[in-house]
Amino acid sequence: TLIDPSHDFGTSPATLRFYVDEKQQTNKFEFKNSEASKAVGCKPVKIYGTWDIVGTSLHLLAKTGNDCMAVSGDTIPVDVSVVGCQVTMTLKQIFFMEPEMKESDAVERKTATEVYTFVTAN
Repeated sequence: TLIDPSHDFGTSPATLRFYVDEKQQTNKFEFKNSEASKAVGCKPVKIYGTWDIVGTSLHLLAKTGNDCMAVSGDTIPVDVSVVGCQVTMTLKQIFFMEPEMKESDAVERKTATEVYTFVTAN
């Protein structure tokens, strides 16, 4: 990919937190980009929004911090896998990391995925 090779997601990962706002009875998320982000033209730090499960997909709507995103809402197919004690979720298209891939060609952006590893269940 054309993500800057000095951006080491392993040592400085982006984080995605899903939670339920009990007061508003709404599913919400908080995305915090890596401190090592090299996003071209824009460096989103935190993105907040809502989420819902739609069949086997995840509907995401970024409401705050989405100035750098080409699309602020989408329904994205996901895969959840378990290997031993590690649970991962793969978004089958780019959503949060779209600003990181501004220099990539359309084919690369269309075929890229985002993978998140679950670290807690609360």
